[in-house]
Amino acid sequence: LLLVLAAGQASYLCRIAGYWIMGRVPIGPRVRAGLEALPGATIAALVAPTAVAGGTAALIALAVATGVMLWTRKDLLAIAVGLAVAMALRAIGV
Repeated sequence: LLLVLAAGQASYLCRIAGYWIMGRVPIGPRVRAGLEALPGATIAALVAPTAVAGGTAALIALAVATGVMLWTRKDLLAIAVGLAVAMALRAIGV
């Protein structure tokens, strides 16, 4: 229980510190571009190791999701299509 409370406090402190620090950083074009790139970079960092460990079906699903994202520019649609492809490939034994 103490470990969970300590982790919660650390998480809260990081969030508050982030707001405090960003309140002192001028938002110019370079900072704005970096902040806009964060969601995609976060998804890539979370998905890439799973896709590599997931085998052929996961890599194909990732490729399809990437194509959908580039074509439609819709994050949630790309995730949904990627999941559907992964489930279908797993269902047929790939």
